[in-house]
Amino acid sequence: MKTHFKKLLFAGIFATFFSCDTEENLPLIDEQTQTIESNSIDPRFISYLQKIGFKDIPLSEIHESENGYVVEGDISFSKAELIKIYDEMEKLQGKNLQWRYNTMVTTPANQITTFKYKFDSSIPSSIRTSVNQAFAHWNSIRNYKLKFQEVSSGSYNTLITNNPDYPGAYAEARLPISTSGSSGTVGNIMRIDINLFNGILPAQQVYIIAHEIGHLVGLRHSDSSASSQHILIPGTYTIDPNSIMNSGSFPVPSWTNFHYLDLLAIRYYYSYDTSEKPFYAYVSTNSGWGNWTTNWTTYEYGDSQYTYWGVNGYIYTSPKSGTVPIYKYTHVTGTPYKSIDPNIDVNYPSFTKNGILGHVYTSNGPSRTPVYEWYNPNVGYFFTTNAVDGYVQGPGWTTGGTAFYVMSLGTL
Repeated sequence: MKTHFKKLLFAGIFATFFSCDTEENLPLIDEQTQTIESNSIDPRFISYLQKIGFKDIPLSEIHESENGYVVEGDISFSKAELIKIYDEMEKLQGKNLQWRYNTMVTTPANQITTFKYKFDSSIPSSIRTSVNQAFAHWNSIRNYKLKFQEVSSGSYNTLITNNPDYPGAYAEARLPISTSGSSGTVGNIMRIDINLFNGILPAQQVYIIAHEIGHLVGLRHSDSSASSQHILIPGTYTIDPNSIMNSGSFPVPSWTNFHYLDLLAIRYYYSYDTSEKPFYAYVSTNSGWGNWTTNWTTYEYGDSQYTYWGVNGYIYTSPKSGTVPIYKYTHVTGTPYKSIDPNIDVNYPSFTKNGILGHVYTSNGPSRTPVYEWYNPNVGYFFTTNAVDGYVQGPGWTTGGTAFYVMSLGTL
């Protein structure tokens, strides 16, 4: 990337992926460039940007290099590849065809896919150690279907090499590339400035490489703001100072872990078990009671009734060993309630059963977290994990203890 971890400070973060419309992806790579006059930019490139989703990007955010264009500081477009695209655009004028641009990795559902990476001889052993640690952190993500394996010979997907051509950037990486009719694979190059890397701590090296791996699988900078058309991953927020995909700060952060919103974004697209879903929580705009769903399209970031609150872990949309159904009920007052008891409406006729929300655990276990039930007679019911329990610390709230267990927001 160009500006990541240079001596600049960026503010405002949100976890996003970039997706557009075409059958063929362009190879996109972070690149050091110089600013040019806006009136020298090829109008065909402006038209192309509009087609792939950069509808409101200012010309000041487009910079030209000898071999291509760079948008938002480090999203690079090869002029050689653009010539092919311009030809296709010309051929398709007036035709009713649908195309799909997609910088995500496309792999079979419910299947682990392993991608191989290889070091060239320019990368010293000390830096290889940091790179391998960063890939190991990505491999440790629970319910994540993309894995990485180092190889020393034979075929590989990603080459780890030096980047002496772009001074000032610690590292850069390409976004996923695909060819027409084939599945998209991870980005094929990661470049590291060895001299700069030798001047920082190993934990800082790991942080940078973990960020670059995010580019390899399709993550954009989480604080990118050049276009209002950027796609916000469902459930993530426009402000996340803890995201590993921030475009850069100085001094370089040291690796600690993925933030749970990074994991939410990653799992949204790359879940191995697609029946595991985020359990989205909402707060009533009128009374303050809670509501919950695994279907993001139900309320999304809120409506006239509910405000989006966060995620109560992950639950399953189909039965798993050790799980039980969790039912949604509604009290005659309109207050939502949820319980693993299937007979609430039988024992308390003032409640109506509205169906099954999903499947949860009744006991603790690996990668599980408790969900606590709270009640306030002036508000209603609310269920929280530690991430949101500050809401129920005010007057009138009493806890009913642990209601059930969900899969945690964490890595393992």
